[in-house]
Amino acid sequence: MSLTLFSQERLTGKCIKGDCQNGDGSFQFDNGDKYTGAYRNGQRNGEGTYIYKSGDRYTGTWSNNQMNGYGEYYGVNYDYKGKWANNQQHGQGTIHFKTGKRAGDSYTGQFVNSRPQGKNGVYTYRDGSDKIKYEGDFERGKFNGEGTLTYRDNSEDEGMWKDDVFLGAEIGVYLKQPVLKKGDTVITQSNNNKYLLSQQTIMKNDKYQMEELNESIFAIEKDTKNNRKLI
Repeated sequence: MSLTLFSQERLTGKCIKGDCQNGDGSFQFDNGDKYTGAYRNGQRNGEGTYIYKSGDRYTGTWSNNQMNGYGEYYGVNYDYKGKWANNQQHGQGTIHFKTGKRAGDSYTGQFVNSRPQGKNGVYTYRDGSDKIKYEGDFERGKFNGEGTLTYRDNSEDEGMWKDDVFLGAEIGVYLKQPVLKKGDTVITQSNNNKYLLSQQTIMKNDKYQMEELNESIFAIEKDTKNNRKLI
C-alpha cells in the first residue's frame, strides 16, 4: 500500500502567478504538474494544492516541499484524508480504495510510512463481499495481532492474526514448558504481553525447550480442524 508521490529528481518549471519565493503563488512544472499555495524561501511551505498531470491532487499542509501535517489526497487509485509526514501517509487517517482487488474497501486508523499499522484499526469491505469488516491490530499493512473479522452471515473470526491469516481463537493457555508434538503450532509472546507473532511449527516429538524459541512465555493455538488443544 506504500506509494511514491515525487521522484528524487528536481522538477523544473516556472512561476506563472504570484510570489513563488515568499508568499502565495502558482508554479507550473515542465512535466505537467502544478502547485498553487504558500511559499517560503522558494519552497512549498504552508497550505497549498498540488495537481498531478494524471489528475490526482493533494490539498493540505506542506513543509520544505513535502507533505507534512493534515492533507487530503484524491487520486485515480485511492482517496486519503489524514496525517502525512515527509510525503508518506503517517498518523491517523482514512483511505478509500478505488481500483484493483481492494476497490470499494476502506481503512481507518494509524498509518506508518503509508501502510496501516497500530491498534484499533478498522478495515471495511465493499458491498458484495462475504466480509463486513476487520477491527484490531495491524502491522506492515496486514492483520497482525488481536482482531475480529466479521462476516455477512454474522459469524466472526476473533483472536490472533498473522499476515492476514487467522491463527485461532483459543490462544490463551500459557505454559512455561509445554509438551508439544510434531505438527503442533506455537505462537510466542514477550514478557510485556506484546505479541511478536513468530509462528513456528514443531518438527520433533519430544519436549520443545523454551530457549529454542528465545521467548519467555508460550501461547498454544487450538487446532480447530481436529478440535483438540495442542498441550
